[in-house]
Amino acid sequence: MISSVTKLVEASQIAALYDEFMKSEHVTQANKALDLLEKFDRNELVLCFAGHFSAGKSSMINHLLEEEILPNSPIPTSANVVKITSGGGYAKVYFNQENPVEYKEPYDLNQIKQFCKDGDSINKVEINKKTSIIPNDVAILDTPGIDSSNDADRIMTESSLHTVDVVFYVMDYNHVQSEVNLTFLRDLEIQGIPTYVVINQIDKHSDHELTFKQFKDSVNHVFAEWGIHPKHTFYTSLKDLQAPNNQYSKLKQEFQQLMTNHVDRIEETIQKSLQVLIEKHLDWVALQYEEQKESLENVLNELKPRLPHGDQNHLESEMSQLEEIPKIVESGLKSLINTTLQNAYLMPFEVREHADALLKSYQDGFKVGLLSTKKKVDVERQTRLDAFYDALKPVIDASLEWKIREKLSTFAKENDITNPKIIHHIQALQVPFEKESLVDLIKTGAGMTGEYLLVYTDDIANEVKRKAQEASFLIRELMMEEKQEQVQGKIQKLKDQLDLLTKMQAVETELSQIDEKLNAYHAKLNALLQDKLPNNSLVKEVRKVIENRENEVSLSPVPPKEDTDDVTEAFEQGGKKDTRNVRESVVNVDTAIKHIELTLNQLHLLPGLQTIEKDLMQKKQRLENRQYTVALFGAFSAGKSSFSNALMGESVLPVSPNPTTAAINKISAPTDNYKNKTVVVKVKDKRTILTDIQSIMYEDQEHLDGQIDKIAKELLQVQTITQKQRSFLHAVLEGYDQLFSNLGREITISFEELSTYVSKESLACYVEWMELYYDCALTRQGITLVDTPGADSVNARHTDVAFQYIKQADAILFVTYYNHAFTQADRTFLMQLGRVKDAFSLDKMFFIVNAADLAKDEEELELVKTYVREQLQIYGVTNPKMYALSSHLALKEKQANDHDHQSGIKQFEKDFDSFINQDLMQILIQSALYDINRSHTQLEKYIYSAQLNNDEKQALLSSYKGKEQSVKEVIKEEDSSTLAKGIDQKIDKQLYYVHERLSIQFGDRFKQAFNPSTIQSNGKQAKVELDKCLSHLLHAIGIELAEELRAVSLRIEAFINERAREFNALLDQRSKKVEPDLALPQPESYQFETPNFDQAFQDANRGNFQKALATFKNTKSFFEKNEKEVMKDELWSSISPLVEVYIAQNNAYMQSYYREGWSDFCNLIRDHAQGAIDTYFEGIYHSLTEGMDVDKLQSAKDHIEAIIRNFEQ
Repeated sequence: MISSVTKLVEASQIAALYDEFMKSEHVTQANKALDLLEKFDRNELVLCFAGHFSAGKSSMINHLLEEEILPNSPIPTSANVVKITSGGGYAKVYFNQENPVEYKEPYDLNQIKQFCKDGDSINKVEINKKTSIIPNDVAILDTPGIDSSNDADRIMTESSLHTVDVVFYVMDYNHVQSEVNLTFLRDLEIQGIPTYVVINQIDKHSDHELTFKQFKDSVNHVFAEWGIHPKHTFYTSLKDLQAPNNQYSKLKQEFQQLMTNHVDRIEETIQKSLQVLIEKHLDWVALQYEEQKESLENVLNELKPRLPHGDQNHLESEMSQLEEIPKIVESGLKSLINTTLQNAYLMPFEVREHADALLKSYQDGFKVGLLSTKKKVDVERQTRLDAFYDALKPVIDASLEWKIREKLSTFAKENDITNPKIIHHIQALQVPFEKESLVDLIKTGAGMTGEYLLVYTDDIANEVKRKAQEASFLIRELMMEEKQEQVQGKIQKLKDQLDLLTKMQAVETELSQIDEKLNAYHAKLNALLQDKLPNNSLVKEVRKVIENRENEVSLSPVPPKEDTDDVTEAFEQGGKKDTRNVRESVVNVDTAIKHIELTLNQLHLLPGLQTIEKDLMQKKQRLENRQYTVALFGAFSAGKSSFSNALMGESVLPVSPNPTTAAINKISAPTDNYKNKTVVVKVKDKRTILTDIQSIMYEDQEHLDGQIDKIAKELLQVQTITQKQRSFLHAVLEGYDQLFSNLGREITISFEELSTYVSKESLACYVEWMELYYDCALTRQGITLVDTPGADSVNARHTDVAFQYIKQADAILFVTYYNHAFTQADRTFLMQLGRVKDAFSLDKMFFIVNAADLAKDEEELELVKTYVREQLQIYGVTNPKMYALSSHLALKEKQANDHDHQSGIKQFEKDFDSFINQDLMQILIQSALYDINRSHTQLEKYIYSAQLNNDEKQALLSSYKGKEQSVKEVIKEEDSSTLAKGIDQKIDKQLYYVHERLSIQFGDRFKQAFNPSTIQSNGKQAKVELDKCLSHLLHAIGIELAEELRAVSLRIEAFINERAREFNALLDQRSKKVEPDLALPQPESYQFETPNFDQAFQDANRGNFQKALATFKNTKSFFEKNEKEVMKDELWSSISPLVEVYIAQNNAYMQSYYREGWSDFCNLIRDHAQGAIDTYFEGIYHSLTEGMDVDKLQSAKDHIEAIIRNFEQ
């Protein structure tokens, strides 16, 4: 029914916002707007139950509704939003990827509960009950736990809040002050959602610890500190309804009153929610511009330091002034030269006298004495010429050369012209006036008059000045060029600065435009919210969308009950990273071997194909002789031995594991040297035993170099060792006499003795590894099963060994027990699996929930499986391949040849067998197919070459010689360093996050070491305990750091292999540019030896931590007054620099190690490529120079074509 009462908001406003959200393609907000319009039309009150997981939300709803509607369990249950209403009776399931499905009553309630727990494929479940408790216009929401490790849960929880009128926030009694709880409550307060706090499970309260009033006061105090003001806080217990202080009845009364009295509440909720939708939408829209804004701001930040002083006008004015400088200089130079020349007086009296004498000597009738001869006249003329020139030259030097040099030097200095070349020219300036010019300038026929003397001397002066002008011209040009360059450089600098200013203004304008757009859009949305004018057509259109959404729900009969397993199985398998689903085709191994054999038969003895033939032969042998290592990990008492027996189908291993054994047990197929049921035992050497003993104290004790038995006895006197450590030392002493003589040796024992060496700790503690050679179906497949100590030990040596198996094993099986929580050792190991999981090309990890037969029913089993999956995700293991089974039943089934398969092992064995025999081989098989295709391409080339006539062959032969040389040059000279550049950066980045993660996780590590179970004393004894706690902390973090670095090394190796494939592809691409039919072989993954990472802090100076330990006063202050936080912070301040040093040292080590590895890998690729090139061209030369059987080549090509077709089918 459409409300006519609401005045705060109208349907047209909601519809308008929906329309706007859809235009922006913000579908999430648009759907929320639809929800609000639907709420508006239905006038529906929504009461939401949220809170900490396992606080009892679902149980509380069941109690309040007086019916068992929702699943409840000690582990988290509701994995998605569940909406409960009253009416005709149905259940709607809203899937993430499919249309909703509606089930009419009567339906299987257990199945609906399964839907409630399926958070992966289902988004929401709506349950409509025939009940009078819930009014028709009220809905109850149950949500996933706020404290859930799955972030999607939190998103889904918060995404439901837009329709919620009231929240009942349910807390566990022990988690009231959880930061997650308080943060969420504060967010509700900010959003203005009325909230009731329900503190449940108060039956856990003990008056011995504090009175209930004190507890309530502490709750009120923390709420006040956080600014949280709930409508009311209820203290409840569903376990004990009669418990003191139980306010369940008051809660129920308030709950019922809210359902019947909500006249104004709905419209207030819609109005507030619309405003929140707008704000969230604006944030989303702003986010669309974020990358652009960030890019623009980066440009701004880059430009700002380079910006000039002064504005645009100032720069333009300065540039105009600079542009005028060359003209000014040019004018100045001209003026300087001209003025100097004009002012130069070259014909003083003495010089004119010589000029006059010379002129007279050239007059007709000039004689020398009475007996004048032509010779005497010539001599006299020459004498007078020399005298004239000798008188004139000093005048030229003084009046012109020296003056011009001086003035040009001064001009150069004044105008900042310092080019040595120009200075040299100035200093070397000369006026080149020749002596003969004095004669040449005498005009023939001119009479010897005073007037002509003036004309003659003027002619000489002008000629000298012209020569001076010419002499200075080059210098003037050089000075002009120099000045032009100087000015041009400054002008360019100003232009660049103007460009920077222009760019900055453009960027600032663009940023302003974005802000203006967002502000305008904000105003537009607010205007839509204020506009109450009806828009009936739009409202009608949006209501049609809601109607269509409802119509998408398909009615479904309730599936038969056994289908619940299928739903569960789909949920179980959902999200698996199953390589078989994504692979285009899977080729059977035996089929692949057959195809390779057929290809080899065709290639045998054909020239030019030897490299491909060799590669295919190696791959065939690897496929035929395939050997697999399967590493088994798991906690003690998880049933690893029974699971191994179940895999083998026989009771081979003793099934009562000893909790202190840390040996590696292998089960392999018999060999020529080791017959069936032979057992080889490697006994630890003395140093290893001493290291195991030393690890008890967590610190380096160099005096542990004496007799093993003596040291063990001494350590037994230490009061602070645990009972587990004490048992280990007793075992060492007990087995010492029996195994002392075999330390460090391999011994062979009988199959019957195996049980003793596994279960008797006095022997087991001396065992490094045992290998049982046993014939069974499993080992006949080439599988070696390895039971490792990795998950059960925090010994540095064991974690290193475990990592090598994680890295090198073909498959990893992790076994956990049905009802066992993960231990700290499990968690540490699982974190390592999580770190490295994605570094492998295939997901080779299988997780076994053993002893599944202990589940009381299928529902409980599903709860446990879901919980284990969530726990794995917490430790970084996403999308696990997980199987619940019973090893006990599986072994019985195999021994009795029972095919009922109640044990659950069938599915595991099917998937595991497929993984081992198909998935693992596909990379090798696809590589073989690539080689077969290469052979086909080369055969085509050889056939073509062989069919040419002799002239064509000769021409091609010369061409191919050049091509071969070119291709080899490409292979030799192609630079691999470009692709390698990212390796160092990758290492830097990965190691940076190691430190980050450790700083985040340090609080947890501190709590594991320093807690009430490890610190129980005060005074001197407390110092001993604190010192041991410190040892434990440094030991744990030291091992964790080494583990982190090993994980980084694995990711770096995967990265290098990826880069190497790119390098090979680059060589192939460049080679094909020279010779298109040449295909280079594909490289196989490079197997790096893991770098050696020592445990951190082994030599740490413990004095560095004494200040932190000194903050301890007594246990009461430490735990109750939270002084442990002070110590934690102090310790981290001391440890963090040590972490930085450890990481920095190993960073340098890793960069050097992997740069060398990269170089070696690239050289291998080049060598392999060179071999392929040699044989390729060898075949071509053979086809061009020798008679080849073309029919034989054609036959081979046709056969290989058929092989490829069959291969690809």
